[in-house]
Amino acid sequence: MLRAIFVVSVTMISLNSAMAATETPIILSGRYEFRTNQESLEILGKQVCFYPSLPSSAAIPRPTEDRRLPWFCFSNAALAASMLGFRLDDNLGKCGIGGHAKIAVANYQRYAGEGDGNDVASLIKVLRISPPKPLYCL
Repeated sequence: MLRAIFVVSVTMISLNSAMAATETPIILSGRYEFRTNQESLEILGKQVCFYPSLPSSAAIPRPTEDRRLPWFCFSNAALAASMLGFRLDDNLGKCGIGGHAKIAVANYQRYAGEGDGNDVASLIKVLRISPPKPLYCL
């Protein structure tokens, strides 16, 4: 009688330590945008996005070899819009609305795929904000 023996190697990974980096709030300063022109809606959909200032962008959890411009959209878009002083269904004009803010985000998720996609994070607090203003069309 023939018996097969299989050896399985198991590596234990602490999920708590792997998740801690994304669950810890990140404080960022920069500009927010919600673009409503047709091209932006086709590419991004109804996403509110944030572009950290250069000093703040160092806090974005990315590998050093990731040379992409550090920006992301809020995974909680409707709530983020409300916290930033507007609603996604407001009549915002032809191209959208934007402003500057200091914010706290959590659950940052880096998009590592190819093609259309972007990093996302949950907006958890607005620390400072300028009034939203209409965006010019590109």
